[in-house]
Amino acid sequence: AGPKMLGAYHLHELTKDNPEIDMFLVISSVSAITGNSFQVNYCLANTFMDGLIEYRVSQGLPGNSLQLGAVANVGMAQSSQEVDRYLKAIGINSFDIPMMHATFKRIYQWNMSTLALMNIDWPVWEYAEIGASGSFRFKEIISQFGSGSKNTSIKSTLLQLAKEERIETIGFIVAEHLANILQMKAEEVDLEAPLENFGIDSITAVELQMLINRSLQIDMSIMSLLSSKSLVNTATEIASMI
Repeated sequence: AGPKMLGAYHLHELTKDNPEIDMFLVISSVSAITGNSFQVNYCLANTFMDGLIEYRVSQGLPGNSLQLGAVANVGMAQSSQEVDRYLKAIGINSFDIPMMHATFKRIYQWNMSTLALMNIDWPVWEYAEIGASGSFRFKEIISQFGSGSKNTSIKSTLLQLAKEERIETIGFIVAEHLANILQMKAEEVDLEAPLENFGIDSITAVELQMLINRSLQIDMSIMSLLSSKSLVNTATEIASMI
């Protein structure tokens, strides 16, 4: 996060008084909009760059931020199958490079300081990212394209995965829900540990149960959740219910 933020800021400082600069484009991420509990620092860096562009524009300086989603065959989604599976499981699909190039032109043609390019399966994302999808920011989109307008669900995505991949992906989703409740980073959640190791009380357990059942459209009992020997076992049990 640091290099990305400082790099953008230093470029701003070095060019702000140069009248010959008529274009200043930064590549941000849709995570600045949707959030990502697995990479909070990444979200922060991209949000900073978006804010920097807004500041430049307010000062009469050129500035554009392109918030990119997952680009096919490049970036971290391409370099890590684990990341790619996770993104698809939560409804974030990729788009091709020509689409990205076309959007570069659009951001100037439409005279927009910030433009997001993403390919999201909204019904799946709505269930996977309950906290974000329930925010006012996405209210209109979810009402039009969410689960109420389609029969698609995250289940259909999970069922396309092999058994081990399905369990792994469900584990990520459970970890993210638990991390959101406990206000910690999802990557700090030990999937091999039982739920009791996280010091949650009965109310928190019920909250987690509701999040899991709603996002994965299952009916897991609170006793099954609390008696599981590890979150991996929880994910395995959930996989058998889908």
